[in-house]
Formats: sequence, structure tokens, C-alpha cells
Amino acid sequence: MTTDTFSPGDHYAGFSCTRVTPLPSLRATAYEFEHQGCGTRVLHLLTDDIENCFAVTFPTPPPDETGLPHIMEHSTLAGSKKYPVREPFFELIKMSMATFINAMTSQSFTVYPVATTVRQDFFNLVDVYMDAIFHPQLSEDTFRREGHHLALEDNEDMESPLTISGIVYSEMKGYWSTPDNLISNLGTRGLFPDTPLGRDSGGNPDHIPELTYEQFKAFYESHYHPSNALVYLYGDIPTREHLDVLSPLLANVSPNPIPMKAPRQPRWSSPRRVEHEYPIGPQEDTGERTFIVMDWLVADAMDPDLAMDWSVLSALLLGHEAAPLKKAIIDSKLGADLYPSGEFAHAYELVFEVGIKGSERDRVEAFEALVRESLEKIAATPFTPEDVEAAFHQLAYHHLEVENLFPLKLLWLCNETWPYGEDPLVFLDMERHLADSRARYAADPGLFNRLIQTGLLENEHRVTVVIHPDPGAQTKVEQAYAETMVTRKAALPDEDVRHLAREAAALSEAQTTPNTPDQLATLPQLSVRDLPDSPRCIPTTVSSVAEMTMLRNDVSTNGVNYLSIDIDLSGLPTGLYAALPRFTEAVAKMGAAGQTFEQVAQRRAAHTGSLSCNVSVQRHATDPGHLLRHVYFGLKTIDNRAGDALALLHDLIFSVDPRDTARLHDILTQAQAAYRTSLVSNALQTARRHAGRGLTREAALDHLFSCREGLPVLNDQLARFDDCADTVMQQIEQIRDFLRDRSRWTISFTGSDGVCDQVQHTLNAWAPALSNVPVADVPPPFERVTPPREGLAAPIKVAHCAKVMPAPAFSDPDTPLYELGLYLADFDYMLPEIRFKGNAYGAGTQYNPQQGTLSLFSYNDPRITETLEVFDGLRDFVQMADWTQTDVDRAIIGSAKKSVQAIRPAEATGAALSRHVRGETDDLRAERFAIARGATPASIKRVLLAQLEAAEPQAGLCVAAGREALEQANRTLGNRPLDISDILGESETSPSA
Repeated sequence: MTTDTFSPGDHYAGFSCTRVTPLPSLRATAYEFEHQGCGTRVLHLLTDDIENCFAVTFPTPPPDETGLPHIMEHSTLAGSKKYPVREPFFELIKMSMATFINAMTSQSFTVYPVATTVRQDFFNLVDVYMDAIFHPQLSEDTFRREGHHLALEDNEDMESPLTISGIVYSEMKGYWSTPDNLISNLGTRGLFPDTPLGRDSGGNPDHIPELTYEQFKAFYESHYHPSNALVYLYGDIPTREHLDVLSPLLANVSPNPIPMKAPRQPRWSSPRRVEHEYPIGPQEDTGERTFIVMDWLVADAMDPDLAMDWSVLSALLLGHEAAPLKKAIIDSKLGADLYPSGEFAHAYELVFEVGIKGSERDRVEAFEALVRESLEKIAATPFTPEDVEAAFHQLAYHHLEVENLFPLKLLWLCNETWPYGEDPLVFLDMERHLADSRARYAADPGLFNRLIQTGLLENEHRVTVVIHPDPGAQTKVEQAYAETMVTRKAALPDEDVRHLAREAAALSEAQTTPNTPDQLATLPQLSVRDLPDSPRCIPTTVSSVAEMTMLRNDVSTNGVNYLSIDIDLSGLPTGLYAALPRFTEAVAKMGAAGQTFEQVAQRRAAHTGSLSCNVSVQRHATDPGHLLRHVYFGLKTIDNRAGDALALLHDLIFSVDPRDTARLHDILTQAQAAYRTSLVSNALQTARRHAGRGLTREAALDHLFSCREGLPVLNDQLARFDDCADTVMQQIEQIRDFLRDRSRWTISFTGSDGVCDQVQHTLNAWAPALSNVPVADVPPPFERVTPPREGLAAPIKVAHCAKVMPAPAFSDPDTPLYELGLYLADFDYMLPEIRFKGNAYGAGTQYNPQQGTLSLFSYNDPRITETLEVFDGLRDFVQMADWTQTDVDRAIIGSAKKSVQAIRPAEATGAALSRHVRGETDDLRAERFAIARGATPASIKRVLLAQLEAAEPQAGLCVAAGREALEQANRTLGNRPLDISDILGESETSPSA
């Protein structure tokens, strides 16, 4: 490990060392400092990890619901004193090797983190972020663009309606459009009405327009002083080097701290209830669409003992399919499925939540009674030692795993306490807290039963949130907004209307004006020479076990083992493809090998960190005509549970049992509820799949597995369950039996030597039950369809637009140039035109070589027709683009980050397997990396123009938005309208591939 020699009391570069703490479970040492002048606190987790991270956190409790902290977070990164560049944040993304670069607003603090594996890049990012945070420009135009401003829907037409625009405003309109987010807001507002935790730090769209520029500036001056800054550092760069960089940035700053507060909500003597409607389509059935959620304020989230005990209790009550509270709710038939439930920290307060979805408004009392009676019954019966041990086992993974973006995980653990003036290291030693909880349970076996009694049954600080569907809600909101805008416009003199239209047009136009070369030159930059010669590779050994290919990945795992099994579906009977989602649900939720689903669920909890089953569709890297369809099993386990975990995996692969009729009905009901929710809450993905479904076989299959046409099929299966159940069961069994062919299996393992030996022994033992008789492949039928122009009407306040067209195969040697061209187009065209000019929250392009498609997209977008015009103008932009070699070099650097990021074990297991199956060899990746490094403006433009010109005639278009917005768009689109239908498609009767 890189070492430093600081001791408490040492002084260096204006900082005083306050504490040095070894963290052996993280293989790190924590060094804490305080700046002797302004009081800035610094924490460095020094470790051997090459992924270095920097973050600055400010306590920013929201004073109201205008979204002030959120708008400030956006605005600080929009230009600073040293770097007077328009949108330096996006310029940095363009030309940095950062593995993470962003800023986030939580309920009570704002944090600005960056991470990278390149040393010079790290210091470049620190310099830009520190100047952005402490010396931002914060112009009124930035405030108006990021927050809110008045405009006309058409600023060239003084008769057009008045509207409110702004990037955060658009983002939060989208956020507040989904039931889950509405429940979250109502729950926290209901639990904490008397503290800042009851306010939406992101901003309520109804209140964002109330925020003034003067309030905005005053908030910055009071909250963003260096005295309030908490600087987090992680990685292998020596601490002294960090302090050397920070010291001059903090010199000559006078202290001006604000108290770090964690105001507590006064407790109630009786529970409360909140009820609210949420919008659904005018023609949608309102039956069994109500959500009922109970929230308790249970404890101090900064107390590690309480937090750990509640985590264990949450796992005991809800942690698997047979957990007693979860099972009681499902068995009650009061709704379709459990709402995401359990304990969670809401800033410094701990909340326990349990809910149901797919219910009715008249079942609220019955649900509350069910939960209470179930908890009383559970509290009266001691948990078995086996159940408690399984709960501890589940929690161990969260603290052992070295996950992707691991430095960010540790940052969030520090910020569970640090922004409130408490010890930032408290939650880093979770292994000890887990051991302490075990010891408390060993000394007091009634610990968790008593926690139910005191923390839930006797706790009157509870709110029940009920949201029910209202087909007229969206129309009422739109009408009220329109009437308000009419009234506001009528109150303005004509000259004021012309003035705000001119201002809005100028603001919009300014966002598409590119930075000058001189402005960009102020930003610290890497060069292509700073890149490694080749992409980082996963160290993998390939061998054969029982005539199956096995990959062993040499990546440190911190005691957790990862096993993935890929099973080729070539030759699967065509009629079974639509049933694959039912098969994966059966593996996740049904019994196996003569055991009930409860018994299997208990085995999962006791012996695995997770056991998953998914379906993937992609195309071969070097043979684009080769359609790859696979079922993928993933297993995570620790050393001393590996044998039992492998036995469970065996039972699910070989003997999953779909014959429990009542359980199958529950699973179909849960799938129906999930479909209804996800089609709307993931509206961009719905639109993207719908637009591209007719382009390639891969896109058609991806659409089949998660499409709106699947919902009517589920509706029909449930309506005629007695007639359909046997067919569904047979299909699951046919898929199960089809997988028993060793020629189809490829295995990837990352973990300890001992468990690797167990896996190899187990595969040999399974071999006699596996055939080796390949079946001739019969690809599912596929017909190209007329490129759609469709609108999916949804109860959402903003639009999600997707234009999807064919894209070159991964094997095409020009694809690295194609990807670089798209990268340039994202930052030079798509984002300026749609986000900065149009005030959408996001926009860009997505090349999917696994499906052979290119998507142009926008989300949380207040505009439709203008965005579609931007999509259509992409080729013309590329034709006119005057890219320089400097522009291209920045794109090469920025897009190379995914090829050189740190290798984490779970990700390595899946990536090694996917690359092997697809034929994406290390040599091929190196060749593509070299092609990208040699790109020129001319070569990029040649490739991108040729591909766009060939693909454009086949492009499909889909927009998910409110019906009124779609109809308004059609009035503008004239003879090229969108074909509008309901996003849920429940009038349809069958799916299409």
C-alpha cells in the first residue's frame, strides 16, 4: 500500500491532522485533517485502489420546495471564474477519463464527486471542480435556464401560449409523474412535516417558479463557504499530494461556518393518513390500481447499532419470498404485489416502510389491520436461529462486496453522518457493527421480536399513504396549468410579452453557441499520448470441465465468489420465446426439486447473496448474422456457503417446479402489476423498444420480452387462468428441460481457489444429467415492418422521444470511428439543441452493437416537434460540422474511459462471459482501441455520414407523452402525424415479435 507518515497533531500545508484510523476490512487507512485557516475538513481513505475519487459535500437542507439546492447544484457547474466556459461540466465529460463525474442533491446535502483511474486527469478534475464550487459565475441567465423562466411556446409568435421552462423544472415534472416518486414525496412530507426532511430538495414543479434569483444567490453565499466544505478523497495517490493541491485553493479564506444541524421531528401520539390521486389514461381501468404504503419513523439513522438491528429485522420480515411479513401480504390477496419495502435511512432519520400495490381504496383499513395482526403474530413467536443467521448472512454481502464505483459507495457511507457534524467513519466498519448485532442477539434472543413491538406496534409516529388512480387527473392538471398561463399572460402588457419572448429566445440561442477554442484551452486537458496503449483486460484463463467451457477470472473478491452460467437458446421452439419471462420468474419465485417456494426462498437467503436468472439477446461480435439468445444464471456466495449454494443452483436449473397453481397465479398477478408500472415509469425505454422493434431480430426479441403488447396477454391469462395455467406450466417445463445440454453451457467464475475447485467438481457431478446432442437452430420468425411514427399516450407531464435506426455491426472496422462521431454529435448537437436550448433534462444517442441499432433520444422533455426536428437534422449537422483534430482527440480521450476503468469482480464475471460468448477477444478490443486512437475529423465524418444516410429511410419513431401533448404535436406535424395509442396497449390481444 502507498504509505504516509502523518500522526494526529501533525501540521502540513496549512492543515492539521486530527485523526489516523486503520481500516483493515477496507485495506485502507483513514487520514482526517482540518484546514487551520477556514476550517475545511478533509478525509482521505488511502488504499491501493487505482480508482481515485474526490468529492466535496455541503450541508444544504432545503428551506422550501422551490428546489433551491437542486438548482444550485446544476448552476455551479455552468462556468466559473478561472474557467469561464459555457457548460464546463459537459466539456469535462467530453475530454476526461473520469469513471464518474456528476453532482447530486440529496434530501439534506449536495455532493460533487469525480473518480478516475488516470492520475493527471484526477488533478485536472479537482482543479475545475474546486473552482466551480467556490468561484461559480452563477449568472441570472444560468439561474433562468437551469431553474425556471417564462417563455412563449413559440417565441416568434406573440399569440402563442405562455409557458414555464427550465431544465430542473422539466426534470422534476418527469420525476413527479410516476407513482413511486409521488409515494416517496407524500411519505416523507407526511412523516416529517416540521423539519427540512419534509420538503422536496429536488423541487416541486408547482413551487419551483416561486424561487427568485436573489434567494438563489443568498443561498450560495450562506451554504457554499469553504468552512462548510467536507472534502472526501479515496485511492492510491499519497495524502501529501492532495494537501499540496488543496492548500493554495483555501489560502487566505476567512472562516464563516454555519452550524451543521439534524433537527428532529417531534413524535406523534396517533398515526396519520395522506391520500392523493395519480393520473392514468382516460380509457384505463381503475380497478386494483391503488397503492397503500405504511411508513414509520423508527430510529436515529446515525446510530450504527440501531441501524444494523433494523437492517437485520427488515431482512427477517421481508428479505425473501417466504419472509413472514412479505408472505402474509401476498397471501392476503389485498393487492397484486408487495410495494418495495423495508428499512431505509432518510438522511439522519431511519424509516421502516411496508406497502402493497394493485389494491383498492376501500382496502386501506383491511391492509393496516393485516400488517398489524401479522406483526403481532410474528412478534409473539421467536425467530429461529436459522432465520436470524440467514438475515445476517444476507447483510454480510453488502459490506464485503467490492462493487463497481466502490469509492462512491464508501463516500455515501461517510455521508450518512458527516454532513450532520458526526464521525464520518462510523458506517465504514460495518463488519464490526454486524458482529456487534450478532452478539446482542446471542445475549438476547428476543431482540428482534421486541424491536417489532416497540418500534412498530407501539410506535404511533406512522403515516399511511394512499394513492389512487384518476383517469381525469392529467387533464385537470393540464387545464389548470393552461388557465394559469392564460391569466398570467393576460395580465402582462404587450411590450412585456415581447420582452420576455426576446429574452427567452436569446437564452435559448445562447445555449447553442459553442465555446471558442480560446475558452476551451483554459480547461486542463489530457492528450491522446496520456492514454494507455491498449484497453484494460480481465485476466481470464479458459479451460474445459466436463466438455463445458469454463472461464476463471483472476480478480480480487474480498471473500465473495461469483459464478455465471450462460446457456445458449439456439434451437428453442419458436412458440416458447414469449414464455421466457415466465420461466425467469419461476426460477426467482417458485419451488424446485420437491420443495415449496417457501423452502427454496429460505435456502436462497441462507446460502446465497443472490441467485438470478435473466434472458439476453445480442449478436456475435465478428459474425453479425449470428443471433445469440441466452439464458443467464448468476450466483453469488461466500466460501463457507458455496456447497449449499451450488446445490440450490442445481435444483433450480434442473428441477424448477411451476406446478403450484396458487403460486403461479400470484406470480402472474405480480408480473401484471410490474408491467403496468414499468411501461410508464420507464417510458423512454418503452418508446425506444417500440420504435426499433421492426429493425433487427435482436431488437424484435428484446421488445417481445418487455413490450406493451405483453400486458394484454397477461390480462387474458389471469382472466382465464383455469384454462391457461396448464399451458404456462408446460412452457416453463419445456424451457427448463431444453437447457439440459452441456454443449450450450459456458461458465465464468471469480473467487477463491477452494470454491473454484468445488465448482469444477460440481460440474463434473452434474454432467451425467446433461445431454450433449445439439439441436438444429430455428431462429424465431422476423418481419421488417414499415418504420413506425407512433405516439404512446401516457399519464406523464413531459415527453420521452426516441428515433431508432439500423446501425453497423460490431465487426465493421469503422465502428470505432462511428462511435466517436456519435460522441461528438452528443455534445456538440444533441445536448445543446435539446437540453440547453429546449430545457429537456437529457438527450443523446445510444449505439447498441448487440442489437444493431442506433437510438436518438430525449427524456423529461417539454417539447416534441422541436425535438423531432433536431433528430431529423442530425445528418445535416454532421455534414456541416467543422471538427478539428483537437475536437477529435478530446472525444478519443473522453470515450476511452469505459475501456480503462478499474476491474471489479462481479462486473468482471459477467463481462468476461459475455465477451467470450460474443467472440469479443482482447485482440479485437485492442484493434478497435487502436483504430479510435488514430481517428481524424475526415475519417469520422466519412463513416458517420455514410451510416446515417443509409439508415435514415428505415428509422422508426416513437414518443411517449401525455395525450394532449401528442395531439398538439400532431397539429404541428401536419401530414406526418404520429399514430397515437395507449402506452399500456390493453386494448391489444396478442404480442408481436
